[in-house]
Amino acid sequence: MTAWTDGSHIPPSCRERFLPLAQPNLAGLRACGLQMAGVSELFPPYRISRLNPRYSVALYTLAGEARLETDTGEYRLAPETLWISRPGRRHRYWAGPTWELLWFHFSPDAAWPVVECALAEPVRRPEFAVLAPLLRTCIAEALHPPTGENTGVVRAYAALLDAYFAREFHGEPETGDSHARRRLRQLLNTVDADLTRRWTLAELARQLHVSPATLHRLTRETHGLPPLALVAHLRLARARELLSHGEFTVQETARAVGYGTPFALSRAFKRHFGLPPTRAGELPS
Repeated sequence: MTAWTDGSHIPPSCRERFLPLAQPNLAGLRACGLQMAGVSELFPPYRISRLNPRYSVALYTLAGEARLETDTGEYRLAPETLWISRPGRRHRYWAGPTWELLWFHFSPDAAWPVVECALAEPVRRPEFAVLAPLLRTCIAEALHPPTGENTGVVRAYAALLDAYFAREFHGEPETGDSHARRRLRQLLNTVDADLTRRWTLAELARQLHVSPATLHRLTRETHGLPPLALVAHLRLARARELLSHGEFTVQETARAVGYGTPFALSRAFKRHFGLPPTRAGELPS
């Protein structure tokens, strides 16, 4: 691509799903400043070029890749990367061999300070992938007639989107600690999905790209626990879920949550909850 022009080319092979913001149950998102949103699977020669957009655009790559060009340079939109523009900032992007993404257009005066979160270049934000199933389901539910059967579901998904945007686009500059805390949320999700792994303090710190001392301080400040105690907390919370209905034995549960023996689980469980695992169903909800 060479000369800057204002326009787009969307080949018929592309598949796009738009959030139907005209739907009455999504009026709250419109009022907050969301102008358009969707999930797209795009192929060459898809391209978009905007010389003076009146909105902020957020692009989040789920799979494949694309190229982005702005006044400051040309960038690769790789999986798990996020880019946010400012209104009036010219930009253009075009699909690689395949490109799957989430995209959002926000008004300059949106309730969420998206403009203040604009990014000069794409950044890796793996946690944004959680928006994919949320947005897809919201689109699917909103396409049904707005009857009593699905009104509450659509409004609930819209409220989740609103809460997510409010949390992520808070307009405050990210410090080293706030970046690390965001990464800590990701790390805890990783640990919770792999509780049988023999997590060590060194491995946890390496995953977060911080020193063990910094990780210890962060988990103390955010959760009131040192790192390995936080891992144990996740294991015991899962053990309680598995044991509370009597469908899993203590031995099966110990194996599922990363305790080497039923005895080790029983000892930790009683110390944490005050009851043996065989009485997990008696714990208050």
